[in-house]
Amino acid sequence: MSVPHRYLLVWSGSDFPPVARLAVDSVLAVDPMAQVDVYAFGALPAGGEFWAMAADDRVAIVPSDAHAVFAQLPADVAAHCAAAFDAVPPSALSARSNLLRYALLYLHGGVYIDFDAVVLRPLPQLVGYIPPDYLGTRRSRQRWRET
Repeated sequence: MSVPHRYLLVWSGSDFPPVARLAVDSVLAVDPMAQVDVYAFGALPAGGEFWAMAADDRVAIVPSDAHAVFAQLPADVAAHCAAAFDAVPPSALSARSNLLRYALLYLHGGVYIDFDAVVLRPLPQLVGYIPPDYLGTRRSRQRWRET
């Protein structure tokens, strides 16, 4: 088992705070073989910080359309994903992003990270510590305090 060097991120929204770039920069810093694909949905950020990420040849910014992504899924799944996406209010960016990330991982493989994550060590170091069928989740801040 190996951890791929392909990282996927999803961005929705016209504003891109400079701190969000840390996720991409941290991947590039710890994994010299990394390929980072940033899928941008909706209005693209106008700020230069967003587009500056693509100055590194290991980063691709991919302007995307949700329905075009779902259309690439198997036919028996595509319509359900598109309907679920359309049922989620446009203001619920995180919920819509969940549907998009699962579809992108299915289509392209790799490792998904959020823009509020910072990678501290190369992910291949995790091999042997996690079961091969593990799907990572994040506990809420409140839950972390309780445990």
